Amino acid sequence: MKKLNTLFRPLTHPLPDDTQCPKCRFFDVEDQRVRQILKENYPDTWETVLFNARCKCESLHRAEQEKERHKWIFSNIPNRFGNATPNTFSNFKQVEGTESAYQSCQDFILRRGKRILTLVGTYGSGKSHLLEAVARDFMHDGDAVRYEYVPSMLNELRSTVMASENNGSLWTKLQERFAPKLLILDDLGQESPTEWTRKTLTEIVDERIRTNGYLLCATNYTQDQLRERIDERFVSRLFDRSEVSVLTCPTYANRP
Repeated sequence: MKKLNTLFRPLTHPLPDDTQCPKCRFFDVEDQRVRQILKENYPDTWETVLFNARCKCESLHRAEQEKERHKWIFSNIPNRFGNATPNTFSNFKQVEGTESAYQSCQDFILRRGKRILTLVGTYGSGKSHLLEAVARDFMHDGDAVRYEYVPSMLNELRSTVMASENNGSLWTKLQERFAPKLLILDDLGQESPTEWTRKTLTEIVDERIRTNGYLLCATNYTQDQLRERIDERFVSRLFDRSEVSVLTCPTYANRP
């Protein structure tokens, strides 16, 4: 029988062998036998002893679980909570007009080709489904991801600017978006076009280009329409550096 090396006197009864972790040599403190023995030997301080006796591997496991939970919360991807059905490649409904975009996303998750991918298609064509599927694949590979619905992101960033006397807080918020390996911008072009939104979006794209980071975008607008809504410089930077894939299929509601 192994004795708990953190205790200062021998136990009246040894802790059961089958409660001891073969890896860290500490114990499963949820086992009632362990709890009872420690209570009998340390009636006044048994809770402290119990804490010291716990399996360290389990603590590490819980820490990893918590880290993973925070990673998914920070990702901001849709359908990440509760019983929501995740959008994956396996449940993407492929129809005529989606082949190119689907293949482009497959190449993207395999890190083949350009590091910026832009999906263009009408509302309900499956763009957001593919964005989430790519995000999940990156995350399952252990990479950090940040999904942004562009109008909401810009509203948040604008509020940060208004609440601050300088642009320091805005830069901090942008740095949070830049930290993950993959940044996703959904519904690009839906925002109200202003000089501030143009500058901010251009800065985000420029950062991905400068750092060779991964960027995945989706928009309902063509290049010409985005030039009108944002500006020439932004569109040139984005489309010159990205793989562009157009979904020509009808909306999900109209699919057979």
